[in-house]
Amino acid sequence: KGSLDNLNDFYADSMRDISSDVEPGTSNGTYDTAGTYKTPLTEDCSKLFTVNFTFNAGGGADNTIDTDINASKAKQGMDDIGLTGKNNNFETVLKFLQQTDLADATDVWGKAPDLEGKQNVTSFFITDTNMKNTGNSWAAAGGSTAAYLWEKGKADKLVEDLTSIFNQILSVSTTFTAASVPVSVLNRAQVIDNVYIALFKADPSGKKRWPGNMKKLKLNLSDGLLEDATGSFAIGSDGRIKESALTHWTKADELPAPDTSVGEIAGKDGRAVMRGGSGQNIPGFMSGTAGATGDPGTENSGTGARQLYFDNGTSLADLDATTGVADVLWSALQVTDPATDSYADVEKALLYIRGYDVNDEDSDSNFKEARDWIAGDPLHSRPLPINYGAHGGFTDSNPDIRIVFGGNDGFFRMVQNTDSSGGQKGVENWAFMPQEVMAIVKEVRDNKIDPLNHPYGVDGAPAMYYYDSNSDNQIVKTGATGDQVWVFFGLRRGGRGYYAMDLTDPDNPTLMWKISNATSGFSNLGYTFSQPRVGMVNYDGTGTKPVVMFTGGYDKQKDTNSASSDSMGNAIYMVDAKTGALVWKAEKGSSNGNVSTTEYGHKDLLDSIPSTMTTVDTVGDGIMDRAYVGDAGGRVWRVDFAGNDRTKWYVKKLAELGSKSGTDDRRFFHRPDFVQYRDSSDYDAVVISSGNRADPLDLRPVGGTVQNYLYVIKDRVINTGAIAVDVSNDVGVLHSELYDTTSNCLQSDSCTLTTTETTQMSKGWKMQFAAAGEKSLATPTTLAKKIFATTFLPPGSGSGGSCEPDEGSGRLYVVSLDDATAVNDYSVDNGDALAAEDRYTELKSGGIPAEVVYVPFNRVLKPDLTIEEVGVSGRWKTYWFKAEY
Repeated sequence: KGSLDNLNDFYADSMRDISSDVEPGTSNGTYDTAGTYKTPLTEDCSKLFTVNFTFNAGGGADNTIDTDINASKAKQGMDDIGLTGKNNNFETVLKFLQQTDLADATDVWGKAPDLEGKQNVTSFFITDTNMKNTGNSWAAAGGSTAAYLWEKGKADKLVEDLTSIFNQILSVSTTFTAASVPVSVLNRAQVIDNVYIALFKADPSGKKRWPGNMKKLKLNLSDGLLEDATGSFAIGSDGRIKESALTHWTKADELPAPDTSVGEIAGKDGRAVMRGGSGQNIPGFMSGTAGATGDPGTENSGTGARQLYFDNGTSLADLDATTGVADVLWSALQVTDPATDSYADVEKALLYIRGYDVNDEDSDSNFKEARDWIAGDPLHSRPLPINYGAHGGFTDSNPDIRIVFGGNDGFFRMVQNTDSSGGQKGVENWAFMPQEVMAIVKEVRDNKIDPLNHPYGVDGAPAMYYYDSNSDNQIVKTGATGDQVWVFFGLRRGGRGYYAMDLTDPDNPTLMWKISNATSGFSNLGYTFSQPRVGMVNYDGTGTKPVVMFTGGYDKQKDTNSASSDSMGNAIYMVDAKTGALVWKAEKGSSNGNVSTTEYGHKDLLDSIPSTMTTVDTVGDGIMDRAYVGDAGGRVWRVDFAGNDRTKWYVKKLAELGSKSGTDDRRFFHRPDFVQYRDSSDYDAVVISSGNRADPLDLRPVGGTVQNYLYVIKDRVINTGAIAVDVSNDVGVLHSELYDTTSNCLQSDSCTLTTTETTQMSKGWKMQFAAAGEKSLATPTTLAKKIFATTFLPPGSGSGGSCEPDEGSGRLYVVSLDDATAVNDYSVDNGDALAAEDRYTELKSGGIPAEVVYVPFNRVLKPDLTIEEVGVSGRWKTYWFKAEY
């Protein structure tokens, strides 16, 4: 339709009684002989899509269409649609069509059959610049996120946009980890508009090798939309990068021919994992990169070769495909039988590591070329941007940003954002493979079908210590007391070790230290799921020093057994950030109390702790003094480490929220949030959500599907170190002692708190997630008294049934920190009043969602790569002075 009036007629025709439009006794493809509209919804899993063209219209036309919508049914309006509230306009109708299963809306449609799945309407818009903002609003309401911009005289652009729309309708989603947004080194509250997204794709046939990549988009700070290298909106209606997008590092003219059967487009990389991005820019991967065409180089010293390292003792060594390196790595590469194996086999493995097609997977008899794809999957390793500022030819407007992340090909790698002139780069500067993960190389290279045993390498998320010694907004390596950038990472299921690297000079990395379960004092270290937490602590009275805290990690016996205590991972560690020396730890003890200056024992530290800790500075003096963390047995722990007397540091059970059996087998895998707050008195709110990350699909339930919750625990002992450490019965708050907000009766004023419930609310509250099997697998975030928590719904748990992909779906909950009441109007069918169904909205993307990313000052980036306003006012500088007389 070419105008808003015609567009309104289209929707009006779908609503009104049209029996008078067809002569009785005749029929056509739309109406039967009685003149009754024949629904196109005849098969399970049907979907409806509209593509709308809106040109040369302004706000007046928008008001006109709203007037037409609110007209009576007799006048072809929608006054009888049953929608109520102050926003009964075109956006409301689009939102209703997108969110509602038409079979459930019997008062509105009447003739829509009850079919499997959700029969709804997704609306796409193509508009001109005059209608951009309005078109974006309509597209967001209709489920397609943002409008396409039509350009006069550019028919090829229109064809490209229509192709993108049709591809979205037919698309299969790709999974990715959380996006990362760096901040400016000049102003920690100022957002740089780069957004880095790590992608991976599980092999559809169940093979062990999964490809991975990292791509860059830009955030338009004025309208909150992610854009590609052409300035076009980059996100599709399913919350994934559009197939038609060209991401910023991609060399379009060097992309291979597209596979149109999966929606790939010539000259674009979009959501395709094995096209463009940083993976395309691995040195020697393709023509046009440094070095020989398709040759990653056999040794680091080669011209333009990949710079690859491994840990040879306490330092980094070149990971070259030579006999000398093969000799060192004989055992690490699982070549253990000299009678049948040879150094040639090890050297071939090293060539594979460097990126060569040693298996001749393209059957061209050329073993000395790069593989068809080199980069492995970054399954859990969220990219960490590091801003080195204006050094080495870079400027304040074009700072030197590097991004580090791990992958399950066994590498921890660094990628460069731009060159010193501002040109897009995306090149792998170097990659480091710890010896501990080299055993997976044989698995990855053989690439056998084994869908239940995916190999893990460097799968942990990195953390950073960043010190600009002279506050000159640039990092320059000058010595032990100068600028410092130290990065720390674990391996998750890849192993039982942590690594520290000095990246102060980003082009010359060094290994600072490594810790494993074989290191003295760390025998209880499990699989290192916990992301390190970095901060300042005065632990010996000689002044504050940077330290790293991490938990004991995961015991894989928890995969199949919930009731037994764990033999590893039930610990909390603090180490010196520079040396890795043990500063303090808490482990299971026969009683509660100090074992030594550096160790505290607690008899209830029975279960492994895969979760990352939340570390806090409760008094604002720049020194960490407390931490919180949940464990795999449903407990939540508080750790106090105020002052420099470590004999007064301790852990206390803050809450016990699971029983390790049946539907109460709640587990914590992700970091809690911490908020200093008050009701009738001050308290520290610990916001935490439960869910078994190790079994997201509920394939191994013991005693029934677990009931998972969002919790707010009110810790009213707000002074660090104020709790007695010699308690013999450290119980903590029980699940039954928290007020249950699930019914949301407080919002509807259908209940009042009894005396017992008032006592419960003083300890905190709990809210059960709405669907069976629904679980939280990411950290909740609290902003402006609103809790943002994502959840995962396994297939068959109410997420769309057999009509949806097997990856399941996600939701975003946004509730009040005070009492879990809804704060956003997410539902369109309950008028102005907020209700329980307004607590959450469905995410557009499938799979396990990550947490939201805060984008100052008033936005969050959701896991489906759309922006949501938080609803807070801006921040202003304030000034004060002290006058003495």
